[in-house]
Amino acid sequence: MVAFIFGYKIFNDTQSLSGDGDDVKVTITEEMSKSDVASLLKENGLIDSPMIFKIQISLFTSDNYGIIPGEYVLNTSMTHKQMIEAMSGVITKETKEYE
Repeated sequence: MVAFIFGYKIFNDTQSLSGDGDDVKVTITEEMSKSDVASLLKENGLIDSPMIFKIQISLFTSDNYGIIPGEYVLNTSMTHKQMIEAMSGVITKETKEYE
């Protein structure tokens, strides 16, 4: 059952909060690892589980499109995938409104 719940959380792209949420400005530096990025987002109330988010970064990006260092304004109502896409430079129909 624990494995099912863990897998469900990885593949079920959920929002931290419903509604409009709050904008949060974060800075990603070149030195930051996936774990560092996930911890930063947790500290800023954007995600609940750094471990799940770190796995999602690997799943939702490729070697050619990783997290790009820079300043980002993310919203607590964004899904994890929307945050990853915004920070990796991938523009999709979902994330276009946030970029």
